[in-house]
Amino acid sequence: MIGFLDASKSFVSQEGVQIVLHKTSFLIPEKARVGVLGKAGTGKTTIVKLLAGMDSLDCGHLLKGGSISWPLGFTGMFHPSLSADSNIRTLAALCQLDSDSLSVFCQSFAELGSEYFLPISTYSSGMKARLGFALSVAVSSDFYLADEVFAVGEEKFRMKCEVALEGRLEKSGFIFFSRNPRLTQKMCDYHAVLINGQIVYCDSHDDAVRLFERSE
Repeated sequence: MIGFLDASKSFVSQEGVQIVLHKTSFLIPEKARVGVLGKAGTGKTTIVKLLAGMDSLDCGHLLKGGSISWPLGFTGMFHPSLSADSNIRTLAALCQLDSDSLSVFCQSFAELGSEYFLPISTYSSGMKARLGFALSVAVSSDFYLADEVFAVGEEKFRMKCEVALEGRLEKSGFIFFSRNPRLTQKMCDYHAVLINGQIVYCDSHDDAVRLFERSE
């Protein structure tokens, strides 16, 4: 089980203090697929970063009863002056994984061809996204995180991403933050809404959509 207990998080923007979480508790059981609907600006990306350990709470507790992935398709860990191959091998060493098998998988999955051995600074955003997703599904986690998107690229590659993710989710949980009810219905079994600094579980997807549509 992972999640938050009595957690609060806010930040200061040009519009003033933005409250993301306010003394909220939100628990995700192992192997559960949870879709959280939230309007733009409610803090979905911040919460994903909190769960991934990329940001910290102002107060309260983060529960980590298992390994948690970085957000699917995340590319912020790549060093732009290194090739994809060098990046993947470096990350493999940090995660104590076999660098050869991880690199072979990512090269094949991302479909970058010989450009896999060129500096990432030469990549388009789509190429980096494919590499990021390849790495995400290559590494086993107890919970996978997604912020708005769970697949990348053109239609054929997106289908490949979905199949790979479904394979991982046979033994893992999934937390998907989105403003698209159709996608959360497709991917998730449990549904919640991020509203006024609280993550509210709902009895059904329809209930979640109604609450989401009423939220500001």
